[in-house]
This record gives sequence, C-alpha cells and structure tokens, in this order.
Amino acid sequence: PGKLDRVHGLTPLPRLPNPVPAAYPEHRLLGVVSAEGGAVSRLDVERLYADSVGGFYSYDDRPVRLELLVHHPLWIAWCREKPFHPKQIVRHETGDDGRPRLRLVVERCYEEEMVNRLLRLGDSFTVVSPESLVTRLLDRIRGIERRHAGRRG
Repeated sequence: PGKLDRVHGLTPLPRLPNPVPAAYPEHRLLGVVSAEGGAVSRLDVERLYADSVGGFYSYDDRPVRLELLVHHPLWIAWCREKPFHPKQIVRHETGDDGRPRLRLVVERCYEEEMVNRLLRLGDSFTVVSPESLVTRLLDRIRGIERRHAGRRG
C-alpha cells in the first residue's frame, strides 16, 4: 500500500533521447559544469540533487559550508541514521570532556534549511561555522520565545 494504489492508468510516451549536456545552459543550481573554453562538459547530478534538497528555501541564498558538533548520544545516532543532508560527512570524536561527539560537515547547504533541521536537536549541538547560522538560530529561538511568553504560569 502506497501511492501507486492511486494510479488509474498509464499512457506510454515515445522514447525520447536525453539531451546532450551542451543543450543545457550553464547554471549553478542545475549542476551544469563547463569545460575550458565554455563548452558544457557534463551535468553534475549529485550536485543538482544536493542543492535541490534545500534550494527552495531561497534562490538568493548562497550555499555555505556547515560544520557542527553533536553532543548527545541519541542525537548522534539519529544524525547518522537520518542524514541532515545527502552529502554530509560525519566523524566520531571524543570531546574535551572525554564524552563521544559527532562532527558533522556539509560542504554546500542552505542556512535556512539547516536552521529548521537543527532546531530538532534542542541544545545537543554546537555550531562551529558559519557564524551567520548562529545568528539565524538565535533569531528563530527568540521569535518562538516571544510567541509563547504569555503562556508561562
């Protein structure tokens, strides 16, 4: 049982060849890579997928490099099982306090997407970089606090 149970009919389409890479204009969000001389050499499908994961948050936002430390063992396991990003790199480390932690790095991601995902972790992480992500997180947290401030008993 899934979404296929909603299909009522199929219409075969004629076999069309995939366009050659040169048919695509160069564009960073499409993952089109140009060779020397400006000719399109290939489509970087992996980059296209990674960028499209969070690209809808803001077209003007430039991808940033994210690095953070996850401190709580349950969240460490969760971050490995449910990746924040398809291109994340994780490394287990031992913190200064002797406890395990996870260093999570994403070379190219969008800050707004990461703010939404990081809020799930509560206070179990530390942002190493970028500093602008810390500012966005604090702004979002203050907004949540203001919205719920009248409910304190």
